Amino acid sequence: MFKGIKCEVRYDVFISQYKAPQSDRVSHYRVNRAVSSFLIESVFPDILNYYLDHNWLCNRAILAARNVDVNEINFHIQQILPGDLMSFKSIDTVIDENETVNFPTEFLNSLDLPGMPPHNLQLKIGSPIILLRNLNPPQLCNGTRLVIKK
Repeated sequence: MFKGIKCEVRYDVFISQYKAPQSDRVSHYRVNRAVSSFLIESVFPDILNYYLDHNWLCNRAILAARNVDVNEINFHIQQILPGDLMSFKSIDTVIDENETVNFPTEFLNSLDLPGMPPHNLQLKIGSPIILLRNLNPPQLCNGTRLVIKK
């Protein structure tokens, strides 16, 4: 299917290039944070000067296999970008009021489903995002890369 297509891979940004601190007591969280810092600095060097440059952002992406890793990297990038975080919360009610007892609000807010944003999505102006599911086609396609404007 992809015969003849060549793809250049930057081996300098693989996690295997990361050297963890020499300590038996380094927590899992600290190693993940260190790895995410290394990836962000490698893929988005000088992000503070270029995060509003769309052409610069179009040539960069970090892929991760687990939502936990994605959340860690996203959180770290949000900390780097200037400005205030804005919270966007999901709708946490059921359509059928008889089902309210089966699906309490706390349960709905705790769900972390693949392909769905978290209940409390926090973003800053200038944050790069990807449209996962378009509820109003044909305006944009799923997977479109966007930047938060306001």
